[in-house]
Amino acid sequence: LTAADAPKYFIRLMDAAPPDVRIVRPSGDQRVTPLAEVAVEAVADDDHGVRSLELVYAVRGQDERVVPIGGGPGRGRTARGRHLIYLEDLGVKPGDFVSFHARARDAARGRQSTEGRSDIFFLEVKPFEEEFAAAQSMAQAGAGAASRQLQGLAAAQKEIIVATWKLERRSG
Repeated sequence: LTAADAPKYFIRLMDAAPPDVRIVRPSGDQRVTPLAEVAVEAVADDDHGVRSLELVYAVRGQDERVVPIGGGPGRGRTARGRHLIYLEDLGVKPGDFVSFHARARDAARGRQSTEGRSDIFFLEVKPFEEEFAAAQSMAQAGAGAASRQLQGLAAAQKEIIVATWKLERRSG
C-alpha cells in the first residue's frame, strides 16, 4: 500500500563526537595557600556512554598526576567525579602554579574510542601573609608595585597557556 502524502524519512550519519567534559568546581582559577585542600568536581556527558573520567593535575615543571574519578562500563551517558587535591602533599611554595583539567573517554561501540578534555585551570599558591592582611607602611608600597608586576607577568603566562590549550583542543 502506498499513500500519496506519505512522509519521507532521511537517514543522516554523523561522526561520533568526543565526550563533553567540564570542571564544575571550582568554577575558575583560584589563589590558595600551600596548605589548602582543593575539591575538584568534573562532569562528562556522551551520547554513547562515558568509559572513563579522570582528573589530571601537575605542579609547574613536574610530571602530571592522573586520578580516575568516574565512568566505567554500564555507568551510563553521564559520569561525575570528585577529588581533593592536597597542596601540602605536593610540596608547593608561594609562587608555584598547579594546573588541572579533566579528561574523559567515551564507550567504543564498534569504533575507536575518543577523548574529550575540559578547559584548563590553575591554582596559584600565595604566601600566608596575604591571608592575614598586615598594616602597610611606605616601605611596603614599593614592594607592592614589584609584586603587582610579577602578578601581571604570571597572568600573561596563564593566558598564553590557556590560549594554546584551546587551540590544541580544537585541532585534536
